[in-house]
Amino acid sequence: MKKRLRLVIAVAVIAVCFSNVSAEAADDIKVYLNNEHMTFEVAPYMKNDRVMVPMRDIFERLDSVVSWDVNTQSVTAEKDGLTVILGIGMDTMYVGGVPIYLEAVPELTNDKTFVPLRAVSEALDCAVDWDGTKKRVDIVYKWIRQGVYYSEFSSVADFGAYFGISPVSVVKDTETNGYIYNYDISSVEPGAAERYLDILKSSGFINVNGNGYVVSAKDSVTVLTGKSGGIFRIVVYTD
Repeated sequence: MKKRLRLVIAVAVIAVCFSNVSAEAADDIKVYLNNEHMTFEVAPYMKNDRVMVPMRDIFERLDSVVSWDVNTQSVTAEKDGLTVILGIGMDTMYVGGVPIYLEAVPELTNDKTFVPLRAVSEALDCAVDWDGTKKRVDIVYKWIRQGVYYSEFSSVADFGAYFGISPVSVVKDTETNGYIYNYDISSVEPGAAERYLDILKSSGFINVNGNGYVVSAKDSVTVLTGKSGGIFRIVVYTD
């Protein structure tokens, strides 16, 4: 009886040790979005040399609307008209209806749905870097990596370059020493104005709604965005 009891205790101790090792290994993985550290309710872990993260956390941080179908055990994420679908245990992800093979499949861990970080991030137009020495993942919006900023303002995303349109005019504002960028509103895709505000926010700007326009501020730079007649206008100036 005593021998059996010692065996049970030994197994329990070993289980705890392995549990602690797994937790420490998981906690060692750090994830950054645009150089901002992300925290998760359940820590990321490695599977098949791929970092797995909680599904809802990663999709929502990448500005996606997420829904879960309990019947099919699948998750659908929507962003800017793009639909991404993954299923528990399925090695295929659908991005805009196009099948993409997954080397690490979504799975349930600690009552959470985990998905491969690189695959879902790249599906949502992000670039991903992995530093194995530091166990650090960097997710960066591609527009940031490409450096599509206004030539006059290196910290302000170039609206036209990002959305693939050219301004009808660029006017220098002599009073503020700023610039006014005018875009034909018929060329601006639906949701682009809102997405642009998200882009500014992701790079550190604080957005405040005004009367028919939005003020975005960061350090000494101020950006005003709004519609006027058939023009979508962006005004950028420094204090």
